[in-house]
Amino acid sequence: MKLQYTSFGFPIIELENNETAVIFSDTHLGIPSNGKVQCNLNHLYSFLESLRKNKLKDVGNPSLFVLLGDILDFWQGNVNTILSDFYGIAKVLLSLDALKLYIAGNHDRIIGHILLRDVEGKEDFIIAPEMAIVESGGKRYVLIHGHQFDSLFVKLGGLWKLESYIYSLAEGFMSLPGRTEWYMAGLSALSGLLLLVYGEVLKGLPAFIKPFIYMAPPLLMLPLLIMTIRKVQDELWYLFILPLSQSLNLYKPKYRTPHELIKKGNIIDWLKVNRDIIGEVDGVIFGHTHIPGIVKSSNLIVANTGSWINEKYRELLNNTFICLKNGKIKLYRYSEGGYKLLAEA
Repeated sequence: MKLQYTSFGFPIIELENNETAVIFSDTHLGIPSNGKVQCNLNHLYSFLESLRKNKLKDVGNPSLFVLLGDILDFWQGNVNTILSDFYGIAKVLLSLDALKLYIAGNHDRIIGHILLRDVEGKEDFIIAPEMAIVESGGKRYVLIHGHQFDSLFVKLGGLWKLESYIYSLAEGFMSLPGRTEWYMAGLSALSGLLLLVYGEVLKGLPAFIKPFIYMAPPLLMLPLLIMTIRKVQDELWYLFILPLSQSLNLYKPKYRTPHELIKKGNIIDWLKVNRDIIGEVDGVIFGHTHIPGIVKSSNLIVANTGSWINEKYRELLNNTFICLKNGKIKLYRYSEGGYKLLAEA
């Protein structure tokens, strides 16, 4: 296996003959269990243990292990739950003798620029913020989480990334014991308000100092604003707005099949726009939509990894993963003690 990086910073991994890559996505570790949606933590652990013990004979011992985004759910989970869910998974995952590649999704984007090396400087756990290229059996595949194909994200441009930054900042503020962070944020905001109310005292100051002082009130109010946004998100968005939107079927675009995305042109358009960056490819492997499948359109292979969460009406579409070997893609569904081939190309 050969690893190199393009001038744009994303990795290109070349698999040798008979080397295998195992790819899965959308485990959403840390997601709150509410009866309708929950992570299949035990099945995921069993799957990784089966790989470690070489029980999946058709898969063998993978040389490359790809986590294709939304593995950790920083949008809906909290740090304690995420770390608790990830602890057991991480122990097995790190014990696998394979190169690990983590491509960030929209729910775990905040880890996209972390650089991991062991004490000897060995880089065997790569984190890529956007995508990667895997070459196998003379074919070239782009690996990407898939939110880049969603019409909502295309329309919003880069604005959706603010969610990740707000979460990260809020977690930093909320790491203090008890409600200390709210008292300090309130005191900071009160100080900012006092500066606004008594702004007339600034009249005697030199003109070049005033702009800096006028910038202080909004900065002092920022911690309270960020924490309030996070609190509203936790109490209203995920408890009320999200379930309501799902019951009204407003989230239907998220659950598009690979065939629908090709027919709509999302993937083809993205490939055309990014041709100068990624070059020509034989296929696209992605997640995000939670609908597994493999479709061949003209000379392009499009494969979706599916998810590892239980969702209402989609119980038989979860616990899926992709195996890439000698240029061929196979989609499997794992169940306790066994696995089943669903599609191949």
